[in-house]
Amino acid sequence: MTFKFGGGGGKSVLQNISFINSTTWSPAQDMHCKIYVVGGGGSGGAGQYIATGGGAGGCAVTTADLDASTTYTITIGVGGLPVVHGPSNGNAGNNTTFSGTGISTMTGSAGQAGLYSTSSGGAKTGGAGGAASGGTYGNFTGGAGGATSGSGAAYMVTGGGAVGLWDTGTSAPGVAGSAAASTDTTMFLSAGGYTIAAGSGASVGGTFLTRYHSATGTADLDDVVRHPVGGFLSLIAGGQGMDTDPQLYQTSYAALPMGVGAPYRYQTSATASIIGQQAGAFAGSGGLFSGTVPGYWGVSGPAGIGGGGGGVINYANQTNADSKSGQGGVGCVLIEVLEYK
Repeated sequence: MTFKFGGGGGKSVLQNISFINSTTWSPAQDMHCKIYVVGGGGSGGAGQYIATGGGAGGCAVTTADLDASTTYTITIGVGGLPVVHGPSNGNAGNNTTFSGTGISTMTGSAGQAGLYSTSSGGAKTGGAGGAASGGTYGNFTGGAGGATSGSGAAYMVTGGGAVGLWDTGTSAPGVAGSAAASTDTTMFLSAGGYTIAAGSGASVGGTFLTRYHSATGTADLDDVVRHPVGGFLSLIAGGQGMDTDPQLYQTSYAALPMGVGAPYRYQTSATASIIGQQAGAFAGSGGLFSGTVPGYWGVSGPAGIGGGGGGVINYANQTNADSKSGQGGVGCVLIEVLEYK
């Protein structure tokens, strides 16, 4: 999985400038650059039997000349907030825009919310990816959250979609209710008397995280392809945090490398907390299955920048403020300087 941003026409990137908060901005000097505008991702749904992941934000890409005498307006779309098991559909993200004199307004539209169902098995779509407009290089729709189908598994949960930086974003893998061998990105198993199907979050460019899954979420990084240092790597861990106790994500499972979707996680104990991993920048977080009672966490990890959050299932059907879906990733504006004038 190789990430190459900008530098078209033989030009190397001189500097990367990034924004994850709304502001107005004027460049220090005239420049020729490539601009990426990414919408906020949707959060996952929270349910007893089915919960799907949210969609990633759209991405508009333009190659343009920016003038130091012009003030540009940057509006960053926040990601969809997580929802608690009640149950509830997730929340859509928000649009990101970049505008100013001499450039068409660029918009990365919001990823849509993941859904839930109170019925065992069946078909449910994931949140749709956001559209994009105003890009002269490309306008790329975000990847959708994973869908569910079939009726064999009583419980099905999916991850969120990934941002499309140079093509349509990757959708999270769907899960089927029928018995099937577990893969690198999905599982089907019977554990503790429960029949479970779960899916991971989507990665950028269609390469999924592999050999990273086990019953306890133990990490095996052998197959994780890391992005070289530099450029957008400074934006890793861009899930903008959760609206819960900040210590929730201070676990041994740090944010994944940029572009890598987070794995699904599960456990069947009612009195043991389980917390999903934060996806790498632009990627979706994984689905999470638990039966936690109030006082124990069952929380899907947040998506990376622009990515969709994973769904969460609480099979015990507890109205539980500590059982939360994955938050959608915050939008961003990224500027690659190709030439100073």
